[in-house]
Amino acid sequence: MNARDVRVPRSAMLGGDGKLGIMMGIVLPVFNVLTATCVVGLIEAAVRKTAEHASGTRHSDTGSTLADLPTIRSYIAPALAEGVKQSV
Repeated sequence: MNARDVRVPRSAMLGGDGKLGIMMGIVLPVFNVLTATCVVGLIEAAVRKTAEHASGTRHSDTGSTLADLPTIRSYIAPALAEGVKQSV
């Protein structure tokens, strides 16, 4: 935001004029933590839905689930194990 020819009393200023100190010291760390928290939640939900889909979807010809395939298990298991380890 830019303001031209605007006078702000020194008592109403949050920081020095043109300085990034307030943003870098207060706003940015809080924003980063909130963003990381949101991303972790999205990843956990995606991994959970992936595991549900793999264990619930069956091949029509064999009747086996996607989770019965070793390659699928090898993709999903580390993410599930990491999630369990982090929540303990």
